[in-house]
Amino acid sequence: MTSSISIAISLAYICVILSTAASPDHAPEALKMASFQAYKAAFNKVYKPEEEMDRAAAFAASVARIARRNADPENEAFFALNKYSDLSPGHFRDLFLRPPRPRETSAAALASRPPHWDGRQCSTCARFPELLRWTTKNATAEDFFLPETIDWRKKGAVTQVKSQGQCGGCYAFSATGDLEGGVFMASGKLVALSEQQIISCCSGKTHGCSGGDPGDAFKCLVSAGGVVSEAQYPYVNNESIKALRCNSAHMKGAHTAVVDSYFTISEDASQEGNVSRALVLLGPLSVSLNADSLQDYKSGVDNPSASDCPDWLLTHSMTAVGFGGGKSAVLGGTYSEVSQDGFYILKNQWGDDWGEHGYYRLKRGKNACGIATDVVHAQVSLPSNKM
Repeated sequence: MTSSISIAISLAYICVILSTAASPDHAPEALKMASFQAYKAAFNKVYKPEEEMDRAAAFAASVARIARRNADPENEAFFALNKYSDLSPGHFRDLFLRPPRPRETSAAALASRPPHWDGRQCSTCARFPELLRWTTKNATAEDFFLPETIDWRKKGAVTQVKSQGQCGGCYAFSATGDLEGGVFMASGKLVALSEQQIISCCSGKTHGCSGGDPGDAFKCLVSAGGVVSEAQYPYVNNESIKALRCNSAHMKGAHTAVVDSYFTISEDASQEGNVSRALVLLGPLSVSLNADSLQDYKSGVDNPSASDCPDWLLTHSMTAVGFGGGKSAVLGGTYSEVSQDGFYILKNQWGDDWGEHGYYRLKRGKNACGIATDVVHAQVSLPSNKM
């Protein structure tokens, strides 16, 4: 039986459940179990005997949660069964997200943050001169708003979707996504960069497979002199001590890019307009957000409520690669103004069988899930031997 047929059967069982009960929680047990068995077949799930009941309970909870989310008239996204539907939210967080990290507000934390982007530098304009019209000094009245859409995938600046596996290294993938865009702007070449270098060799500033911060990854790479390619230092998706130890043999070749510095794009809701502007003038960006609504995401523009996705608790990092769907940030001195029309395009690292072929669209203009709370970008240059 093919996976597509199995998935269709699984969804059919759930349709029966939803049509025969006021709530999936009240469906007959036989239907619940039949649905779970179809799900297992569709996604090739095999469990140890002692796991079966817990996974069945998590699956039933996912069915109920998905039904509730799809019934929300304020949310344009579609939620569905996927490879994570047999995990409880807590189990899902443990496997794929980083430990919850509230924003630090101590004097020491504030003092250690990187400087803010000045809003004028344009890293994309040399390769894409048509974007010059949206820099402040070249703006005219008709350019008061930024373009209605920018998608760096279509311009060749985004590598294929990757998979972090069960290593909590989202911060490393977010950082490399940002850096890969920078290398493309500098060289015209799209090169996949090494997450494993960050995970294994930045242990003094990050926490390997136990989570980290993209800004700390950039700080480490500035000190290290740069980043190597994924081909030179491949990703191993392994939490063993050996895998997490920095392998100097992989670092003997030349760096693919020099990481010169990094800076803050946005650190609270009032600065969200900077994110759209930076996506135009700088390219892909490293972003962090609350990922509580991602477990069930399938397609569409996610517009979660604050209760479903608190904006102050960051649990995941991704790469913003564009926006679309409406008017965006204004130019001039008020970079923070942004309409609530449209969405961000975010590249995840859970494989291309999750979401919209590995991507996620999130409502723009309301700091949804804390998307504007921790946005950073690195400035890169090419090593002298590659210039």
